[in-house]
Amino acid sequence: MSTLAFAIASRINALSFAKLPPQAVHWARLAIADNIAAGLGGCREPSVGILLSLAEMNGARGSCTVLGRTETLPALEAAFVNGAASHALDFDDCSPTMDGHPSVPMVPALLALAEELDRSGGDVIAAYVAGYETETAIASAINPDHGQRGWHPTATIGIFGAAAACAKLLNLDDKAFAGALSIAASSAAGLRANSGTMTKHLHAAQSNRNGLQAALLAQKGFTANLDALEHELGYFSAYAGRPVDPQVVLARLDHGFDILNPGIAIKQYPCCAFTHPAIDAVLKLRAHDDVSCDNVASIKVELSPKRMRNVNRPDPRTDTDAKFSTHYVVALALKNGGVRLSDFEGSAFLDPNLRELMQRVELRPHDGALAEATVSITGKDGRTHREVALRDMGRGPDDPMSDAEFRDKFLDCAAASLTGHEASALFDRLMSLERARSIRPVLAAARGQQAHAPTFVQATA
Repeated sequence: MSTLAFAIASRINALSFAKLPPQAVHWARLAIADNIAAGLGGCREPSVGILLSLAEMNGARGSCTVLGRTETLPALEAAFVNGAASHALDFDDCSPTMDGHPSVPMVPALLALAEELDRSGGDVIAAYVAGYETETAIASAINPDHGQRGWHPTATIGIFGAAAACAKLLNLDDKAFAGALSIAASSAAGLRANSGTMTKHLHAAQSNRNGLQAALLAQKGFTANLDALEHELGYFSAYAGRPVDPQVVLARLDHGFDILNPGIAIKQYPCCAFTHPAIDAVLKLRAHDDVSCDNVASIKVELSPKRMRNVNRPDPRTDTDAKFSTHYVVALALKNGGVRLSDFEGSAFLDPNLRELMQRVELRPHDGALAEATVSITGKDGRTHREVALRDMGRGPDDPMSDAEFRDKFLDCAAASLTGHEASALFDRLMSLERARSIRPVLAAARGQQAHAPTFVQATA
């Protein structure tokens, strides 16, 4: 067969754990651990409680782990709920190729299926790389047009990562694997207009469930047109709005691993990655003796107009909305010297001192690099300090977190669900994931001891 989905399948099926470069295994291991950490931190968010209540209301019963919870669910529902939990804090990893989050749309589905099938840690890592390389290869052909049209790539491209990872774990042959990708093409959904709301968490939830569903349906012989990607009425036409050369996708798969170059970016701050360069710049500017909250007259932040329209929120109305407010996170960085999980809990975003400082923040578009932020802080004495920061979404292969920094992030997130001893033990298991004969004990250690309580309150202004 000569369709793109079939060509992708044949290449991805040729991958195996034994053929992966050691650094690919390393970054896959980190990404899976980071996603579990984000889920442990986000599992008590209001959006997750609502989705879990819905699953329970539908009578879902199964044996798959719900992160940080005592409840268990069927694989499809566990993928759905854990997908939302792992995206709820907006602390999960990013990919410059995806222009979004590569792990959260597929890791919960992969883990749920692996737990149900009792697969090994090595199997999980190989399937993760299969999903990651599939979604980033597709992303390379349709970005940036795709995201600029309003689609949320995490969901609308990430679903192919979920379908591919699950197809790999199911050992589907090339035809069935291609079928999974083609079924997934009809389930891709998510709009950037819903950033800053619970529906963004839903994007990740449905990407996981729909990607896993596509692979399971393909396994059972459910049909789809195997040219659904490149068909004139297919995915590329609808989601990119222009013709796409399938060879662009295949060339990406044939020339190295995207997981290594440009690689995964692990988030250092629990907010939208588009705001991170501005945070970096402000933290550098704090080193000047005359830069302080009391002495600041104005803060000018220059961002790419493509990213600015997603994070220009001078008056965030919820704690979720605050994660997409450059005004808020810049004020936090200046006042507190950092941006932490607790800054997005409850009504923290309504702090009157921060609100007053936010009024001095002004966003402007620039014509520089997409990931560049320029921050100029002018004091009441008229002196201005300026800093340019360039970081594409997080800490990647060119600027990785130290082992201690990554461990601290994991433990900080996990503290919402596990004791310090439990979190530390789970972290150690995940750092040697490829040696696990079964994923089940690893995920059992991520369940926590607290059942779902269906009472949630979200702070609003």
